[in-house]
Amino acid sequence: MALPALFLPPNLYYLLFAILFFAGIGDAANQLFSLSMVTDTVEVGELDTGMRREGAIFGAWAFCLKLGMALGAFLVSIGLDLAGYTAGSNAAVDQSERVILTIRVLYSLLPFVLWLLAILMLRAYDLDEKRFNAVKSAIKSS
Repeated sequence: MALPALFLPPNLYYLLFAILFFAGIGDAANQLFSLSMVTDTVEVGELDTGMRREGAIFGAWAFCLKLGMALGAFLVSIGLDLAGYTAGSNAAVDQSERVILTIRVLYSLLPFVLWLLAILMLRAYDLDEKRFNAVKSAIKSS
């Protein structure tokens, strides 16, 4: 959903808001799916080790989530600095075309590429409903 930001002209900013509104709805699903994967991991971990480690697993997930957000903001700030971004109250008018392109790439193309990589990595996640039910049954019987 962020890709249109790469191509929208600046005078259609209101259209970008509409696009990002719908992207937010999709991102809400993403937040729920990732959290449900973490809870499923607790069950698999219990089957594999015989111990429930919710605290450690959720702590690691929260750490990775916060680290990703912090690194993302840090890397974007470095990218903007390298492009020559000028901070200020009228900064949108005073930015070079290079800075505008960098902003578009950092906020649209880069997230798109990272999502594609995440989808490729998630292909290795083989815990479907059938396997998860088998894990729960195995835990109950032990």
